[in-house]
Amino acid sequence: MEDIEDLGGFTRIAEKPFSSATKYMIALCSKPDGGHEAYLKGAPEIVLSMCDKMRVHGQAIELEEEGREWFRETLTSMALKGQRCLGLAYRPVQNCDICEEGFIFKGIAGMLDPPRPEVPAALEKCRGAGIRVFMLTGDYGLTAR
Repeated sequence: MEDIEDLGGFTRIAEKPFSSATKYMIALCSKPDGGHEAYLKGAPEIVLSMCDKMRVHGQAIELEEEGREWFRETLTSMALKGQRCLGLAYRPVQNCDICEEGFIFKGIAGMLDPPRPEVPAALEKCRGAGIRVFMLTGDYGLTAR
């Protein structure tokens, strides 16, 4: 990975914004060398479905069942630890069109986002008052548990 200072020459030239319907966003950027790349982030299972390759040890290889199994195991492990996960991918592009397929899967980022400290007491008050509490979330199902 490059140092963060080395990333300054990238310029965003187009974007497909995140939406809760698609569960991803794409940014199309020009690179310092004059080329273009599209960067994809979003719900890991959606991002993976838009990829046909994955990056392993610096090489883009075909995304086969072994890679998909690694993905499922890794996502499950992270989600069971309560991590909110984000899938990451990229693809070189020849023109400035935003493509929605042919990406190279780069990885999964996990973030801990624990409930605020006051949540357990608030839930207990609700239950004590006879209020039935439901949790609605856009998170991956195992993360919400």
